[in-house]
Amino acid sequence: MPKKLLHSLFAASLISIFFSLLFLTGFFKSWQDRASDSHFLSRDPLKDIVIISIDDKSIQAIGRWPWNRSVHAQLLEKLEKKPVAIGYDVSFPEPSTASDDARLAAAIAQTRKTVLPLEAGLVTVNGKITSVRRVLEPISELEAVAEEGIVNTVAGSDSITRQVPAYSFNDDEQQDEHFSLVLARTYMLANGKPDPSKSLKTDNGLMRINFIGKPDSFASYSFVDVYNGTIPADTFTNKIVLVGATAVNLHDNQITSVSYGHPMSGVEIHANAIQTILQNKYLMDEKIWQSITAIWVLAFITCLVMAYVPIIPATALVILGVIGYLIYSFVSFDHGIIRNIIFPLFIFVTSYITLALYRYFVEYNQ
Repeated sequence: MPKKLLHSLFAASLISIFFSLLFLTGFFKSWQDRASDSHFLSRDPLKDIVIISIDDKSIQAIGRWPWNRSVHAQLLEKLEKKPVAIGYDVSFPEPSTASDDARLAAAIAQTRKTVLPLEAGLVTVNGKITSVRRVLEPISELEAVAEEGIVNTVAGSDSITRQVPAYSFNDDEQQDEHFSLVLARTYMLANGKPDPSKSLKTDNGLMRINFIGKPDSFASYSFVDVYNGTIPADTFTNKIVLVGATAVNLHDNQITSVSYGHPMSGVEIHANAIQTILQNKYLMDEKIWQSITAIWVLAFITCLVMAYVPIIPATALVILGVIGYLIYSFVSFDHGIIRNIIFPLFIFVTSYITLALYRYFVEYNQ
């Protein structure tokens, strides 16, 4: 075997082994997450998902938060049975006055379906969620007339929200589903479509949100305008209506993959999760074996190109390889597969530098 080929294969093997081991340890995971965040492209929001926002305008008009439960009841009475489902992302974990609780329960009962939030406790072991259990739930009067869904989101090690727990697990009492999944199912069944939980794609019980764009992408109406009747109830006919806080001082906002420095309200995160489910546009990391295969294949190809092609054309081919792989990762992302970007880029650079130095010293000695 020619010495040049032997040296190239040896270098490619060492590089592949080193980066494969590094990949298996989870090194650069936060870098990879940030890199994949750059793949989101703006898409049109579904017109059947709308938000009624508890915003600064509403708080100034109605009064200090939290509001009396009769206020929430009056909003639901205004909506009547127009929406196909209402996701009311406001917690009611403790009793209020008997009359106000009864009025809110009656208002919920007269809607087609209202989903109230469950706060869950997420138990994490070695960075992975091992248990999701309910810890805060609506009072019994409201539980009797509403459905419930987990409203927790899951942030990565970089504090960026990308996932939601699709359902509870290791919970002996009952199986709870995420707020967004309950609402999506209601909408789909009402429109003669199959139950989305049958095709739901998760990783360890977590669903990655396929964000449609930056914050404030969904149609939104101020709570007070609906409450006062300025926005007619017909606006929400057969839609999924999400009611939740968007006022900054209520602190229900998070940094997401598409925040670009501007936090997204929790209720809009739920809207993005619902659209992910309705459009069946799930995101899944590529398999481990696919990432390892890419590392080895790219290392060997780059090393052989650098060994046998003149340096200027070889440099051009490596640059084209980088561009081609990035295009491939964008196309894969659009089809629901998140390709590893960081390690292939390291492979291109490391293989190029290693073989360029090898060629320089061999030619120098000659």
